[in-house]
Amino acid sequence: MPTKVLASRFNTLKDRIENILGPAEETNRVAANNGYSYGYGQALGPLVDQSSSNDLIDALAYKQLYINVLKIRFHQVGTSAFTADPFVVGDFATNAASTDKILEAYIQGIETLATNMENDRLTVHPSQASIQSMGSSTSATSWNGTLSHIFQITFTDAQARRQFFNAGGKKLGFQQV
Repeated sequence: MPTKVLASRFNTLKDRIENILGPAEETNRVAANNGYSYGYGQALGPLVDQSSSNDLIDALAYKQLYINVLKIRFHQVGTSAFTADPFVVGDFATNAASTDKILEAYIQGIETLATNMENDRLTVHPSQASIQSMGSSTSATSWNGTLSHIFQITFTDAQARRQFFNAGGKKLGFQQV
């Protein structure tokens, strides 16, 4: 059924999406959800400014928000595991008076998807990641005891480091004896 959506509902959903995709910084701390584990540090797609709770949000605003939803979900589960829903507005054949209104089921679907994305926010699909070799070290001499291999990973700043790990980045080490 087509429905009018208040800006307060839209703004809540928009904030949830922006917390995942946007910058990871001290001001983006979502205390109720594991502190600073939000923020991929990615550019947000087309945005609609938040408006007062009495204003209505049109279908274009939800469509622009859904573009950001796609970016997040493709990153988390890959493009083949997630099928984007076609954008749905009111059905002209059955409801000619309000075809510009989005469907309640569609809004609820995006809200449910936002919950799934929050739960999966630290996940990256292998097709969306790359493995980069950080070098290797070998020793031809015999040894007895402890063998250490020290390496350093440098980030431009603490925010870049946080965003790397928030987006599912990992540091992996492989040893052979």
